[in-house]
Amino acid sequence: MNDLIKEFKIELIKQDLKIQEVANKLGISKPTLLKRVANPELFTLDNIKNLKQMKLNLIKEWKQ
Repeated sequence: MNDLIKEFKIELIKQDLKIQEVANKLGISKPTLLKRVANPELFTLDNIKNLKQMKLNLIKEWKQ
């Protein structure tokens, strides 16, 4: 499993969210969300804005 996906799942646990909930709020499928987490450059600006609204600011982790 990709380290970015692991970090994402840890952040979801901290925020008491499920992957499917986040995917639904972004208007994408669960597999698409996981693909974008593994390859952050695939996120759209709208996706990033919605993640921030959900308090999922993962950009700092993705830059490492």
